Amino acid sequence: MIFEIVSSAVFGSVAGYGYLKNNGITNDAAKLQRIFRNCGLTVKEQGKEGKVTKEVHLYRKKKEDWGTEYVFRIPLGLSFNDFQNKIDNIRDGLNNKKKVLDIGLKDIKAIDFKKDIPKQIKGLLKKKPTQKEVDLSYDGMLRVKVYNKAMESYLEYEEVKRNGWKVPIGVDRLGRIVYQDFDAEYYVLVAGSVGGGKSNAVNLITSHFLFTQPENIKLALIDLKMGMELGPYENCKQVIGYAEHPEQVPAVLDKVESYIMAMSKRLKAQGYRNVIEAGIKERLFLIIDEIAELSPDEEAEKKAKKGEDPTAKDIKEFAWNKINHIARLGRAWGVRIVSATQHPIQECIPKYLKRNSDGRLCFPVEDEVASRVVLGTAGAESLPDISGRGLYKKGANITEVQTFRILNETIDRAIKPNLVRKEKARHSVADIQRAERGTDTLVFEEA
Repeated sequence: MIFEIVSSAVFGSVAGYGYLKNNGITNDAAKLQRIFRNCGLTVKEQGKEGKVTKEVHLYRKKKEDWGTEYVFRIPLGLSFNDFQNKIDNIRDGLNNKKKVLDIGLKDIKAIDFKKDIPKQIKGLLKKKPTQKEVDLSYDGMLRVKVYNKAMESYLEYEEVKRNGWKVPIGVDRLGRIVYQDFDAEYYVLVAGSVGGGKSNAVNLITSHFLFTQPENIKLALIDLKMGMELGPYENCKQVIGYAEHPEQVPAVLDKVESYIMAMSKRLKAQGYRNVIEAGIKERLFLIIDEIAELSPDEEAEKKAKKGEDPTAKDIKEFAWNKINHIARLGRAWGVRIVSATQHPIQECIPKYLKRNSDGRLCFPVEDEVASRVVLGTAGAESLPDISGRGLYKKGANITEVQTFRILNETIDRAIKPNLVRKEKARHSVADIQRAERGTDTLVFEEA
């Protein structure tokens, strides 16, 4: 009797596996190798009997709750970037089936082998189809993670308790919150095309610390999109300087440098090397939205075309040098920098600021070149067209994240308790956006 029960279970499992395999729902190792081959990810070597084709070799695979990780050896002559550049082919190839179903080991284990097995399997096949997603990494071996479920595509920011100088950026594929810790990664560079999530990320960081560190944060704000994003924060008590035109920027940067000088004298007098060692809670955030507008090279080109006086270029060169100076010296004295641009080209990001930005958040960009400028590697050009989807780089590690969306009402709630004086419409994000659409008129008057 025992043999009969065990035999039934075994043969039932084999039958179920065969049925699922025929429907394309088992491991993707063979399919991945075929995709690699069809994409030309092979190497030809000269052997004793002529040329030999070397292919990617499966080393091992490991099942996880989220899907499967496949580890491959790649032949000499191929690089990780060769595979990263084919990420769209790999993703589409894995999903090129009659059905891609959300069926896991738990579903298979739930099959009752005492009942009609084919009927239960057919029931599983009626589950809602899902798209598999792929993540590539390299550590001497090519690691291909195939996720059975898609990432979240929309997440709202919620006010959280103070957690030092950490800000929740978003969640990764496994649903874990990803943080930018400004006492570990002092500067963050945010980039991406229009509508990708760059401005939302700037507002998220600024508002988060108004919620969690209102008494310890100071703000120096430069919004070269004519105040569209940072304008609502201008009259907050934490703001020590504000600019929305290039000619106003040097005055703001002067205040940041004065802060650095004062803090350095204070720490030297106390015998400390940095604010963290001294236990000082205060931090000054220099936040620059659309830093590319300060690029002297960009300005020189515009002026040359228009035949105008190059005075503005001198102002921008002065500001550019100041930003580089602050980026080199500021971190020990409590200065943190958030810089953002929708034009990620080499000439539009100050050299020392980029070099010292340990945190990088890149939303979809136009091409591989732009991705490399921000992240040092390809990838951001292949992100799906989902608002808020980005790649977050911390040190050498890059994580795909779905960033938190902060609502205008939440931003206004962060600003309101911190206003020194109230101005009608100036501090309402919703009012500014209505004015943009032409459905309202901004009126500035003190209450």
